[in-house]
Amino acid sequence: MAIHEASRRVHQQPHRAARRTQREGHSMTKKVLHGAALLRGLSWGTAIGLVAGAAFAQAQQVDDDDRMIEEVVVTGSLIKKDNFDSASPLKVLDAVDIEAESTPAMGEIIYNQTFNYGSDAFASHYSVTNPEGNRTGANLRGLGGGATLTLLNGKRVLDANLNNLIPQIAVRRIDILKDGASALYGSDAVAGVLNIVPKTGYQGAEAGVQYQMDSRGDHSEQVANFLLGDLTDNGYFTVALEYRQRTALYQTERPNLLGNSFSSSGTGNPGTYNVPVRGEDGSIVGSARTPDPGCGVAQSPGGNGLGTEIGNYRNNISGNLVGTTCRFQFGEFFNFVTPNKVLNTYVNFERQVTDNLAYNADLIYSRQRTRSRGSPTNPGGRVRDINLALGGVSGDHPGNPFTAFYDRNGNGRVDLGNMEVLHAQDMDGDGIPDRDADNNVILAEDPFDPSMGIEFNEDVQIAALRLFGKLGNLPSNLDASGANLGYATYDINTYRMGHNLTYTFSEGWLGDRGWEVIGSVQLQQNVDLRFRKNGSYRAVLLGLQGELGPAPGVPDGHPDQYRYYNPFSTSALNCRYRNCTDPGAASNPNLGDYPNHQFVADAIDINAIRLLKTTLTSYDVLATGDLHDGWAGTIAGAVGLERRSVRLIWDARSDENQCNNWYDACSFDYTA
Repeated sequence: MAIHEASRRVHQQPHRAARRTQREGHSMTKKVLHGAALLRGLSWGTAIGLVAGAAFAQAQQVDDDDRMIEEVVVTGSLIKKDNFDSASPLKVLDAVDIEAESTPAMGEIIYNQTFNYGSDAFASHYSVTNPEGNRTGANLRGLGGGATLTLLNGKRVLDANLNNLIPQIAVRRIDILKDGASALYGSDAVAGVLNIVPKTGYQGAEAGVQYQMDSRGDHSEQVANFLLGDLTDNGYFTVALEYRQRTALYQTERPNLLGNSFSSSGTGNPGTYNVPVRGEDGSIVGSARTPDPGCGVAQSPGGNGLGTEIGNYRNNISGNLVGTTCRFQFGEFFNFVTPNKVLNTYVNFERQVTDNLAYNADLIYSRQRTRSRGSPTNPGGRVRDINLALGGVSGDHPGNPFTAFYDRNGNGRVDLGNMEVLHAQDMDGDGIPDRDADNNVILAEDPFDPSMGIEFNEDVQIAALRLFGKLGNLPSNLDASGANLGYATYDINTYRMGHNLTYTFSEGWLGDRGWEVIGSVQLQQNVDLRFRKNGSYRAVLLGLQGELGPAPGVPDGHPDQYRYYNPFSTSALNCRYRNCTDPGAASNPNLGDYPNHQFVADAIDINAIRLLKTTLTSYDVLATGDLHDGWAGTIAGAVGLERRSVRLIWDARSDENQCNNWYDACSFDYTA
């Protein structure tokens, strides 16, 4: 059985005259929280219910002398009834509870509830999808966000992000069913149901301003909102608007916390390589994991490498050598709090068309924007593909610092006076070592005799590498600190529109039994623009071979028309015989043996925009009322029909469509 989702106002014939009374402060409405269709995508559902005396409810006792009709909240039933009981636990957060939380974000309110855990509120500063909980949904009992059904005024929402759902000033209460309700709502509610109930029929005006700032004055949050409502001759309207803004807090603004945090990665720039090991005759006898010889060499600009000064960045710009790994300190590129801007609007109005027919509508628009920071490039990527396609990085690469040598005394260094440097055959005298049919370097007849050949560098395989770090010329769209601005930057626009017609029977058996028919149309659209930084695999592949180009403004045939991408420390340092020195890389990145041209850095860097557009359309009709007065109570019934369709469009960037991403290789457009 599919249970219809609806939110309805129950208008009983004897109570119609009390509508004006309700707007003067009396309660006369019944709100029904709905079941959810068990069918996915495009679905048809019917619901028939019978109840005698009891169901799921919370009731407020009222005085009949004041003509107040009790307000009843029903979850999982479409049958109107004044008194319901339930074996399921229900938590209601009213306006007082919400205000006591002292936060403008509803996601944080739910996060603070004891029965909700696992929500991403402030879980990770390094998340590439939801930094600092800008997108927080309910996670009842920790079963996962997909196991908690989120409703707005009893209607399913496309995006369960609570932070841009509705202005908080317009929230009447939050109803939370803390137990599984999958029998009524489907698998989306296996952990429970959360329903945001907005204010309707409000009369008056209310405005609020909230400002929060930390004790140091470098981080703040501002909120401004208002609520306006009034009566009309035959109805009412309610309007609310809220704007929230939160400023960024850099990790470098709390250096004591940054210094004590884990913000070091084994994937660095300079990187770590698998380098051939030579025997006493110069032949390859194995390989060893070896850090770039420039790791840890360069001096940081005005810093001590520990990040203990406010605003200090680019610490250990050429990495930090730990064992055989060149590590990368990335914490300085991230925020403790990411800036966030939210605009929420809400409009509700109702018109009594005739004595029996009422029209009600909701219009909601929200927008949430955030701009994250992160490492210049992420760890990982298609290193394995490069090693398979090219065998790694050739020794002929002009920036390769791994001089071929035999370590006679096992000290790991090239000892020039110990006849350790190897030489290769160069029959054509072009300065490039000759190679055999298997692309292996051909050693000189006496590989240790300088007169018999030329020095050469080893072909190496990449073990760990970031495309860019803190050293050398970096992509031009990084911010002043060298941080990337697009790992979790997004712009979300949400549109919701609902139309409801309620016809209340006033005559005959149906009128006596309080029957009514409610027809609803719901339209929702969520437009999610996701800005994602990435790297171009094709540009890296060509760049490592010196074939990246043509460079803009360079004439055809010029030697610089096609360029190399240099992943080594020689992009900013001077290296000879695996010994590197710093020529002042912090102030001038172009003093290295083979600097990366700005064209190369920008060609590798990708600014991707992904579009996720989701549209929900639903049509439903419901008839409900009493059937029979029995010895145990009144038997009531409900019959409903719903048609619901969900359409999803995923549009990725062309680089993703062509499998050109350095991270996550491919993403294809699709519609569902």
